[in-house]
Amino acid sequence: MGRQKNPAADRPTDKLNLDEVRADTVALDIVAARSKEVSERFGDGSAYDRVRVVGEARFYMATSAEAMLELGKRLLQIKENEPHGDFIEIVTHQLNMATRTAQQS
Repeated sequence: MGRQKNPAADRPTDKLNLDEVRADTVALDIVAARSKEVSERFGDGSAYDRVRVVGEARFYMATSAEAMLELGKRLLQIKENEPHGDFIEIVTHQLNMATRTAQQS
């Protein structure tokens, strides 16, 4: 028994919807402009690399957490060694912190 003949392939009848193509082009231009603006404002001049930027974000998160712990230690030293009124004055006027933020440290 021989193989069966494949039916003839239908010819594609899709036609481009030029209005949709134009709308998609405009949308892509908007996205590209936004991406360029973000890159110029916040980037370091190099092309976006997901692995690099995520790694940098992790580094800054760790640095920030470490800095907050160190700040807390310093606030405890100030609080322990300064009278109550002086501590509040230092926190609010010299460190520009809310009193409640310092108290939670």
